[in-house]
Amino acid sequence: MALIAEYLDRMMLNTILVPIDDSPEAEQAARAAIWFARDNICKVIVLALARHDDLGGGRPEKLGDIHHKVCLIAEFALSAQVPCETMVLGSMQPVDEILAAATRAHCDLIWFPAYGPTQDDGMLSQKTASALLDRAVIPVMVFPIRAAGL
Repeated sequence: MALIAEYLDRMMLNTILVPIDDSPEAEQAARAAIWFARDNICKVIVLALARHDDLGGGRPEKLGDIHHKVCLIAEFALSAQVPCETMVLGSMQPVDEILAAATRAHCDLIWFPAYGPTQDDGMLSQKTASALLDRAVIPVMVFPIRAAGL
């Protein structure tokens, strides 16, 4: 872990992309990215990913949850005095959306939440993390999420 911290300390960062879904773990990772951005004087872009079905009216409560989470994260960034942009996208291919957003925004780092081994059904699953690590041309920080109470 110390080697990762030393590597990140030497990087010149301007923009960090933080993909999230509607999980509490993703919000936890976004908040950690904002603190990291504050310490390294850089901007954060929060990319909220929803399934196409949720955006198309199939599950409007899910879309409302995602928008609410994005607002909470943006308010947290504002209070931490970190520049923050937000996007909500519908996707069936989260890796493609994450890489495209990182390219469009000229990001220097992707801050990805790491879930436990049993959580593999969300937009930001272990399968997504593996594919992102294989295909990304910029560094990917897989941020470990701790379960509540541990």
